Amino acid sequence: CIRMLREEKMDSEAILTADLDEAVRDADYVITQIRVGKLPARILDETIPPKYGLLGQETTGAGGFAMALRSVPTLVYYCTLARKVAHPGHLIFNFTNPSGIITQALRSRGFDNVYGICDAPSGFIKQLEEILEIPYGTLDIECYGLNHLSWFRNAKVNGRDVQRELLDNPRTYEHSEMRLFTREMARISGDCMLNEYLYFYYRRVKSLSMIQKADHPRGEMIYLINRELEEQLARLELPRDFEQAFSLYMTAYGKRENAYFSVESGACREKVWNPPTVEEFLTAPDEGGYAAVALRFIRAITEGEACRMVLSVPNKGAIEGLADDDVVEITCDIRADGALSLIHI
Repeated sequence: CIRMLREEKMDSEAILTADLDEAVRDADYVITQIRVGKLPARILDETIPPKYGLLGQETTGAGGFAMALRSVPTLVYYCTLARKVAHPGHLIFNFTNPSGIITQALRSRGFDNVYGICDAPSGFIKQLEEILEIPYGTLDIECYGLNHLSWFRNAKVNGRDVQRELLDNPRTYEHSEMRLFTREMARISGDCMLNEYLYFYYRRVKSLSMIQKADHPRGEMIYLINRELEEQLARLELPRDFEQAFSLYMTAYGKRENAYFSVESGACREKVWNPPTVEEFLTAPDEGGYAAVALRFIRAITEGEACRMVLSVPNKGAIEGLADDDVVEITCDIRADGALSLIHI
């Protein structure tokens, strides 16, 4: 991170600390992205439930609830500390999974400055824009539901309805996360497109079977990738070998991304992620991912750059049948004054 700031000649400073108080003191914005118990705990979440015929995915089913039970108390502690030492009016962006449950727990404890963010909706929308061959940020589409349990409807480009065009396009089922579903499954969902995590509900038996048969569950796969990377990095001398270290890291990251959902579905992504060089990484626009979503929110508030994005926030009447304080994953319009306007279902 420090090397990248130097390369870009940015008027910014990165401070590395293991002191939580120092990390959040006087902060205007706090990002929480943690894994309590680290990967060994995830491996337990994914391997114990299948022994009893239950889904062990890290954010869904028994595995997801185990992760939530470990994460909620720690995040409550972090947010309590931030309330004491961060700037008054600070915002917290929660990326810790299961994001919806964590955000609900924190909101229910009175931390109304917490917004849940997941990169699955923004990543999926970007895939749809590539299918339509339109610039990033020009597809207007509504997302609604719960985190990892949401649907997409009313896709428009410059006011033109393209929902049916996308649903009937074979490329949608080849070049996006809709590869996990069929046109018929979209039809019975009210002609909505589906968040990839609905696979664990609509294809529960298959996903459970695939996880039970896998040589390495997803968490164990990532653990092995990380261990190999750490061994490779230990042989380098930093900062002298920075470019080589960067290449090793990005190669490991590519292995993880290219195998996304492969354990559970038996199929790899059609679009392969190719590791960039340092120069390519610095010059490429950051169009997605957790950080980009958080920064868009911050720019909307600080620079008046009004935008639309998918967040986990209190329902406030947006989805009929849910309480106002139920946290939902839904498309929000963010204005310069920070006000949120939710779409209504």
